[in-house]
Amino acid sequence: MLGQPVDIPKILAVPITLGLFTFGAIGIGSALEDIYKAHQHRHHQQTDPLIIRHRMFTLCTFFIFNFFFVFSGQSFIQLLPSPLPGLFKVLITVSSSLWLYRTWQRTPSRYQRESLASRLRKQLKKLNLDSAKFLEGRTIDDLSADEVYLLALVLPDLSQGKRLQTYKAML
Repeated sequence: MLGQPVDIPKILAVPITLGLFTFGAIGIGSALEDIYKAHQHRHHQQTDPLIIRHRMFTLCTFFIFNFFFVFSGQSFIQLLPSPLPGLFKVLITVSSSLWLYRTWQRTPSRYQRESLASRLRKQLKKLNLDSAKFLEGRTIDDLSADEVYLLALVLPDLSQGKRLQTYKAML
């Protein structure tokens, strides 16, 4: 067995290998999630299961992304002209770190607001409002997700005239 090849057909070896590594990753991820949950609980910090799972997925994505470019992506990176491989590594590290920083604090409600804000921006653009007049020179795209979300909550209950008046007063 040890040191001797095992005759397993590829058609069985591939699913077995993928299955073992998948279940191993799930086990490791669950264990890390439990450790993080216990740490948060011990320090009387936020213990919402959705946020804890979100943060664990965020960390896993960050490490897997960087792991890929450190090991698997090297053959691609080495094909770039001379000064670019070093710069590419820095760019990957900085961009993934910024993504981690930005994503860490997101909550399901924040994600929902940002998603709704994106859809509402499209609807507001279709209305062809003179938004610069009411937004003090800003465009609809300049509004934060919270501003657009609040606008989405209020606008359905108002008439067209009251909408613009309320929106102007709100800003």
